[in-house]
Amino acid sequence: MNKRYLIALFLCAACALSGCGGEQPPDAYSAAEDSLPSLTALVSPAGDPQCTEQTEDGTVSYCYTGLDNTVQAVTDYRQALETDYACIPLSAQGQRLPEDEDLSDEGELILARESDSGSGLFQLDVTWDQHSCTISPSYDESGTLPEEDSSMTTAEAVDYFSTLPPASLGLSGSTMAEYSVFCEDGQVLLDGVPCLCLNVYQSGRYQASYLFSPGSRQIYRLDRTTEQVTPLTP
Repeated sequence: MNKRYLIALFLCAACALSGCGGEQPPDAYSAAEDSLPSLTALVSPAGDPQCTEQTEDGTVSYCYTGLDNTVQAVTDYRQALETDYACIPLSAQGQRLPEDEDLSDEGELILARESDSGSGLFQLDVTWDQHSCTISPSYDESGTLPEEDSSMTTAEAVDYFSTLPPASLGLSGSTMAEYSVFCEDGQVLLDGVPCLCLNVYQSGRYQASYLFSPGSRQIYRLDRTTEQVTPLTP
């Protein structure tokens, strides 16, 4: 657990114990030229939210107490910012987090998006435990969003195909257990997007070929005769 996370939780706990708070919750969080709707402005967390503004080393933070379910409040806020404000969830180390990942009872994440200034990132550092939540807005002039991890091994691609309904691939049957899937080595570029090529067999007989983009999970059926591809929706 990093130092910033501990400081945020300590300040929130101190305010709760001392009875401070009662300030009007902000409608938005701002830094430099950027702003985003606040927790209580964007979602309606259960309970009686109390907000206290704090400043530590020039960074303004907003500490919320009185939430019936802090984890649910953070989850709802994260989902709203991802869906409506193009925010990207990052770990405290700046790595992309999986979509729809369940949050633990305490933790830290960063909700980031490209700054309205045209460079850098506007970030909300969110820390929480079962009793409180602290949100700290900031502007990182040199920050950039990390690239999506689009890598996938051939074995992972085969495993992914094995979980799909055959009908979504234009195949018959109720389960892919009836088929054998083989992934070719190397990648194929489709409109500049790297794809894996997978071949499907049933009882040793060739059935179909597909191009698969791991980054977007988009699948194309490949006609080996014409070399034409047709996008599918698994």
